[in-house]
Amino acid sequence: MSMMHIAYEIDRLAAQAKRGTEHEDHDGSTFPHDHFGLYCGCGAALVDASMLPSEEEDGESR
Repeated sequence: MSMMHIAYEIDRLAAQAKRGTEHEDHDGSTFPHDHFGLYCGCGAALVDASMLPSEEEDGESR
């Protein structure tokens, strides 16, 4: 998968996560390389590790 495709997918996921929330009209998003999460351009967490099911809940290891 190319870096361009990955960047497009991250932008698409951020737009979906913002839809219908107070963040919908905010510009940009970030996907920090140092920990798992997707953040709005304003800095609010859209998705972070604490929002995901634990390994025990989903039956998979990460």
